[in-house]
Amino acid sequence: MATVEEVATAVLAATDTSADKPIPILTVANWVNHRYRQMVSRVRYRHLRKVAPLPIPEAVTAGTIAAGSGNILMIADATAAAAITASSVTPVGRHIRLATNWYKVTAWASPNLTIETPYAEATVTGSGYCILTRRFSLAPSNSEVKWLGRFVFPRRRIEVQNRSLNMLDWGAPDRVLASGGPWYWAENGRDENGAVQIELYPGSSQREVLYYTYWESPQELTLLDELPKPIELYVLREGALIDLYRYRASQEANAGRHDVAGYWRNESRAQSTSWEREIMDAIRSDRSVDDVSFIYQFLGQDVRGGSYDVQNARDEIYIRGARP
Repeated sequence: MATVEEVATAVLAATDTSADKPIPILTVANWVNHRYRQMVSRVRYRHLRKVAPLPIPEAVTAGTIAAGSGNILMIADATAAAAITASSVTPVGRHIRLATNWYKVTAWASPNLTIETPYAEATVTGSGYCILTRRFSLAPSNSEVKWLGRFVFPRRRIEVQNRSLNMLDWGAPDRVLASGGPWYWAENGRDENGAVQIELYPGSSQREVLYYTYWESPQELTLLDELPKPIELYVLREGALIDLYRYRASQEANAGRHDVAGYWRNESRAQSTSWEREIMDAIRSDRSVDDVSFIYQFLGQDVRGGSYDVQNARDEIYIRGARP
């Protein structure tokens, strides 16, 4: 594959860069980087698409909890304390639900749970409860996520449907369900570390793993870096030529040769039109499989092979062996 240096050299070859009109190659390399980032901001190119797992820890529901109205301390009975201690993850950072309200757990010292805001309901001495993870920060390596794609629940062989947070609040304001795993996911901004955060609903009563696609933010390319595989030298050259022509127009204008500066300004405008065509051609040539198929290929599974949850009438017919 071509390197950034080769693209920059091809750009410089398009105009006179003699001693009285020098253009540093690192400047041209910066133009190439800029045009590359402009390209990948237009569409979700396949070379930046990745698959990642999202582990879901089990909910904790065994035993009972005591909580006093207006207090931030909840007390677990022996059964609940043992279940919380034995859970695969700490309760700190998770949420606990008594009745229909959720409270974020900020500290755990068996048998005491400290919550972020005071308990707002009537005092209870032996209430059922549910502790689960409501919001998930994606892996630290995904702190540079540019776009999220689609989520798949492989055990149930279904796609977890995307909803806006507002729609999720409208359809399930209390989020009371904690059962066989999520049906919906909603993007919920970024956490304190800058990682993308999502909410899943319903919660899961057992450990599960989802898989999802995402697109990385493009990395800065150095002079000796190779271009990403689907990006062709001539495409980035066409983009960087716009910057070169503008630079030459500035050089000539500063030297008082305004007629020549006008020539290069017109060339840059014409080149902008050519660059837009090249971007559209690159987008059309970058076709790939859809996200769900991409995830199942990553897992080494057929998209519809094996068993999966019946979601509609077509699935019912299909699962009985009748193939359309």
